[in-house]
Amino acid sequence: MQSYHIAQNGQQIGIFPESQILTGLQSGRFSGTDLFWTEGMATWQALNTKFQVAPPAPAPSANPNPYASPAPSANPNPYAAPTILVAPLPTLPLASIGSRFAAQVIDGILGVLAMVPFIPGSILLEQTEDSAATTTGLLLFGLGVVLLLVLVGINIFLLATRGKTIGKLWMHIRIVSYPQGQHPDPVKTIFLRSFVNGLLTQFVPFYAIIDPCFIFNQNRRCVHDLLAETTVVRDDTPS
Repeated sequence: MQSYHIAQNGQQIGIFPESQILTGLQSGRFSGTDLFWTEGMATWQALNTKFQVAPPAPAPSANPNPYASPAPSANPNPYAAPTILVAPLPTLPLASIGSRFAAQVIDGILGVLAMVPFIPGSILLEQTEDSAATTTGLLLFGLGVVLLLVLVGINIFLLATRGKTIGKLWMHIRIVSYPQGQHPDPVKTIFLRSFVNGLLTQFVPFYAIIDPCFIFNQNRRCVHDLLAETTVVRDDTPS
């Protein structure tokens, strides 16, 4: 039977199997607004979003009146619109602006470091009369290509499996779908949020300035988050 981490008033109180949680809800030990988390969940959620407890049956009247008129029977309107019960959306623990900026800086520094071999490589390749310098320049260019491919490959893997880049992994934040708070679609995360956003940065004037300015809205969603239907949250789950 699956077990869950339970938190009350912002504090974790322990790990409980499903049977104890149901018993605790019936006895009043747990409240439907208490939070739970288990492996595979992106965020903590309220108990009442997963566990349902039937309300106690009303106590019979002590002195029923045998002469009382019967309660009117329900007469639903056949033309009324159907009632649709919608589960409340989870409250997402949004990542701070500082942590997102730091993650971006870390990713940028790693990208610059991967391209460092191209600088001496290009200088050596200009010395066409020196075959040794040309060979060394080609080797440095090859090293730069390998480093870039490794860096891109690691980030693609992390984005597809964990919704993170190396910088986000370092800062304990992750990308999730909005507003559900679930693991995002890898195609949207990699193609729209990264590749298409990069093209817009290169070819649309002032986009590189406009995009991050959107982080100051209430949901802290930049333009690339709007494109991919994502947001960034704190990653409080155990590693």
